[in-house]
Amino acid sequence: MTIEELLELPSLSGMELLAGKTGIKRRISTVTVVDTPDGATWIKGSEFVITTAFAIKDDNKLITELIYQLHKGNAAGLGIKTGRFMKDIPSEAIKAADLLSFPIISIPEKYAFCDIINPALSLIVNRQSSQLMQSATIQREFLELAVNDNSVPEILHTLQSLVGRSAVFVDIHFRQFYYSDYNSHLSRQMQNIGFDEFSPELFPQYICHTVANRTEKFGYLLIDGNKGTGFDSDVAQTAVEYASIVLILRIQTRISNRHIEEKYRDVFLEDLLINNVKTENEIHNRASLYGWSFRSGGLVAAIDINNIKKILHQGTRPRDQRMA
Repeated sequence: MTIEELLELPSLSGMELLAGKTGIKRRISTVTVVDTPDGATWIKGSEFVITTAFAIKDDNKLITELIYQLHKGNAAGLGIKTGRFMKDIPSEAIKAADLLSFPIISIPEKYAFCDIINPALSLIVNRQSSQLMQSATIQREFLELAVNDNSVPEILHTLQSLVGRSAVFVDIHFRQFYYSDYNSHLSRQMQNIGFDEFSPELFPQYICHTVANRTEKFGYLLIDGNKGTGFDSDVAQTAVEYASIVLILRIQTRISNRHIEEKYRDVFLEDLLINNVKTENEIHNRASLYGWSFRSGGLVAAIDINNIKKILHQGTRPRDQRMA
């Protein structure tokens, strides 16, 4: 959750943002209490820190120092129970918080620490549980795609169903565009350009993920960044990463199959040229593997490029014969 979402909790009405407004999107991973002079030492990051200010009530400079320490420790923000030990936040502290975009929140005296900690942690845990369930669904969906040898458009369609956004895969190996939805705004834009014109920089308004392993780049996965509801960046990133893995597996399989096909196709052509086939059915069966048909006859031509045979033959003769 974020500072902004914390302030919107109905059970915590009355809390007021005093400073650091530009930092309200800071993420909160937990809530902790600091009421000792060295409490900031134990900050690990992303905590929403609440305090009565008892340890710093006698020196206005200490609250400013605390803000700098918490910001350095990547805390999410600071909630102060004003009205008990600290009536007003010093102007120097307000200025420091605004400068650092570090939120300071005034907590009404009526709230006990547990009144803040429990609803905040409840929301955080519920969201984490939801994300884990969504991640498990994503993993299962893409594992099935990998095992069942689904096509690239089917992979993209699954990605769109999971994140609620259309997607395009730019396959730089086979020089093709693949679409999850041909009618989406993203897809229509891609269909208006040639492959050689494509560059990720042409589409800064979309999320662009490079599909690559440690040694090779296979293409780009573009996600519509302007549409979709219920979009969670963490869940979306998980889906994109799994989609990339399956896309890499699919392309590698296709590359391997093409190499095998080229190898056996060359062997077939060589067998035809030297008449190393036993029956006519063998010719037709092997030809069908490559989408060829010789049932209506055909023509075989052997072409000598640049008189290569003569050159090779001359290269094998003794030097004195070549000089004659």
